[in-house]
Amino acid sequence: AAAAATAADSSQSDGFLLTPSEVELPVVVAFSGFKTPEFTEAERTELAEMAKRLGARVYDNGDFALDITHVVTTPFNRTIKVVGAALTHRWLVSPNWIRDSAQANRWVAESAYGLRSEADPFKGKRFALSPLFREKCRAGGDSIHNNRVENAHKILVLYGQGKIVRFLEHDQPDIVVVDAHEDRSLIKFGEPLSWYELLDKVPVLKNSEESSSSSASSFSEQDTAEYAAVIKRQKESNEPDSSP
Repeated sequence: AAAAATAADSSQSDGFLLTPSEVELPVVVAFSGFKTPEFTEAERTELAEMAKRLGARVYDNGDFALDITHVVTTPFNRTIKVVGAALTHRWLVSPNWIRDSAQANRWVAESAYGLRSEADPFKGKRFALSPLFREKCRAGGDSIHNNRVENAHKILVLYGQGKIVRFLEHDQPDIVVVDAHEDRSLIKFGEPLSWYELLDKVPVLKNSEESSSSSASSFSEQDTAEYAAVIKRQKESNEPDSSP
């Protein structure tokens, strides 16, 4: 009878008998940041298979979707998926969350593996994109810069619940997104912020050295050490970061 009760309280997924989950179901997982020697596509594929065996749906599109419940990411990553998850109060977790869940044969509580922001830094605010910011994005010549205006609409409006207004005196913005080298004294309305300063408004994404140590606590020592190697290599080769 006890065995029957255990089976009744468990779930079946691809032949695996799962013990009761510690997280809210269903789980929809997306991955971000698995494109380095330290965090590889092969590792992502392996983690995705583990998640599927636990009953999760794995989201493979490159963008963020509102039905995603967890983004599995590398430390301090700031892609559009991570930003979207942070602004919509989804869990940002390290790869070890899936590994340990697979070992336990159930979804274990996320709190030891990541964080979920409750902040709404952009909600109800009005934003403008400066003409120079738009021009520099168009002239950037690479996918990161070319997508930045589009991503601004997603981050500020779709995920952040703010509004983008025209750069006019009668429609004054709270924040103006400017080019990093723009003369801010020419901005007469709103707070001028560069792209990276804008992302720093999202608490879990703040990328200063001062905040790195506290953010790293959500990830294992191995994860953090591997990420430090990524940062060192980027600095030596002047690689761009992964910001959207």
